[in-house]
Amino acid sequence: MVERAQVAVEFLALTTLLVGVLIVFSVVSYYRTLEINDLKVAVAGASVCSVVASEVNAAIMVGDGYERSFLLPAYLGDGASYSAQVIGSERRVLVLFQGGGCQKPLLTSLVSGTVVQGVNVVKNVGGVVYLNA
Repeated sequence: MVERAQVAVEFLALTTLLVGVLIVFSVVSYYRTLEINDLKVAVAGASVCSVVASEVNAAIMVGDGYERSFLLPAYLGDGASYSAQVIGSERRVLVLFQGGGCQKPLLTSLVSGTVVQGVNVVKNVGGVVYLNA
């Protein structure tokens, strides 16, 4: 009888240990998934920042008469919202998103207009770059 009770206690202890390991593994996996999602948003935000800066810089480098449209996503990563703006006076593009932001330099301060999610049009008219104007 004592042996059966000992086997039952050992089984219960082993089961408890395995459930504990499973819980720890689940918690660690959950936090790693959150970190990966944040990283996806940051990479997508940096990509948006690079695209806007590249388009504005290309417009100024090509010169008068340049016109092109480009598309920005509605959301970053898994549905994270963002805002993008061109700050001509500071010669930079700024993209802000949950958990961070990104900025890229511009070649000129002569930039007018705003960046929108979706289709954007960039033009160079007389050395001034217009966004969605």
